[in-house]
Amino acid sequence: MASSNPLQSENLVSSIDTEGFFIRADSAIGSRVDEFAAKQYPFRTLEGLDFCKINTLDEKHVHQAVESFFSWSALTLHMTFRYILQHAYCMADPREPKLQVIVVQLLGTGSKIILYKKSHHTPLKPKEASNGLLEVQQELLKKSDIEEIHKDMKDGGLVVLDARLSFNIQGRAITLAFANKEELARWGRIKLPNNAKLRQKVEAMETEKIGLNYEFED
Repeated sequence: MASSNPLQSENLVSSIDTEGFFIRADSAIGSRVDEFAAKQYPFRTLEGLDFCKINTLDEKHVHQAVESFFSWSALTLHMTFRYILQHAYCMADPREPKLQVIVVQLLGTGSKIILYKKSHHTPLKPKEASNGLLEVQQELLKKSDIEEIHKDMKDGGLVVLDARLSFNIQGRAITLAFANKEELARWGRIKLPNNAKLRQKVEAMETEKIGLNYEFED
């Protein structure tokens, strides 16, 4: 199965706004994640930039979501994280009043994800997690308006979510994030080797509405 049926942009936006996420099984993404992982995640290379481009900027459900919520934003994170079972993580404080970061999870084959539906609209107090993210205590998520959704992504796939939403992932996943202009000032730049080909690639990838938060170092 390559991917599910096309989704209208208004339904995509509504799903992320109301439920906190959009999810799609996609074996092509699953295979690309597995192949990229086998190469030790070479993000700081032309191949790494191509991977980000193909799976986000060229992926219509990603750029539709990002461009619908933000007049301008920038890719400001691409990396992997370790997740501990029975923990719930988020990438932005749920007490923030509005969406400022959209997270993209690219899931490899055999992965599983737990999504705490509507938790992004509940002002839960998080704490610092051991993996560098934020963590919400499980008992705080046991509310009538929050639903724990389990998805078995055996072929891999794509999840686009509000960064305030709580989740957990088991298996291989690559995390990317797009921040709006206001939030971007709080993020560090992604460092890349200073060479002409990488500079040209970054310039070619940027669009009028989506930038790339890179800096080049010698």
